Formats: sequence, structure tokens, C-alpha cells
Amino acid sequence: EMKVTNQDKRDIEETILYINECADYIDMLKGCHDGDPTWKPNVISACDTAIEWLERILKEGEVK
Repeated sequence: EMKVTNQDKRDIEETILYINECADYIDMLKGCHDGDPTWKPNVISACDTAIEWLERILKEGEVK
């Protein structure tokens, strides 16, 4: 187990902001895909999942 420090919390909060900005940018792109039409929704969904896990780490205050 590892306790989340105040610096970790600041870093995680900043990372969440950057992930949200990236997802918003990707969402605005027209015709953006990697040969797969589900690429964009899959990337945005992955961003949502990452944010959910980061928020859990913030809430619980430790990494197991």
C-alpha cells in the first residue's frame, strides 16, 4: 500500500484536467479515426475510465 501525498493529489488533479482537455479536443476533431470508425468514442471512453480511476485514488487516499 502507498499513501497518496498532497503532491500526488495535486498531480492527479492536474492530470484529470489535462485528460479532460484532450478528450474535448479529440471530440471536436472531424473525421478523426485510426482506420476504425469507433476509434474516437473508444479513446473518449478510455479517458473517462482513466479519470474515474484517478478520482477513486483521490477519494480513497491510497494505492493498494
